[in-house]
Amino acid sequence: VFVSLDESENDFIGYFAEQPWHALEHSDSQTNRALRNMLDIKQLPCLIIVDKEGVVITMDGCQAVLNDPEGMRFPWHMKPVHNLRDGVGSLS
Repeated sequence: VFVSLDESENDFIGYFAEQPWHALEHSDSQTNRALRNMLDIKQLPCLIIVDKEGVVITMDGCQAVLNDPEGMRFPWHMKPVHNLRDGVGSLS
C-alpha cells in the first residue's frame, strides 16, 4: 500500500497514477502519520515489506527489490547468520 508524503492532492494523484498498487487516501493524514511513526520512517523513498499479518519482513524493501528484481528469493526474510566472523550478511 502506497503512503504518500506529497504536499498536495494533485501531486499525489499525478505520482500515484503511475503506480500498480493500492494507496492510502492522501487526505488520511492521521493514518499516514501513525504509520510513519510506527514504522520509524526517516527517509524517502522507503519500501517496507510486510506479511499478511502486518509483521515487517524487511525495512529495506528498496534494496531487496534491487537485489532480486525477479522476486526469486521473495519474501526476503532476514537470512540467518552462520558465522559471525564473516559479518552479519545482508538484511534483505
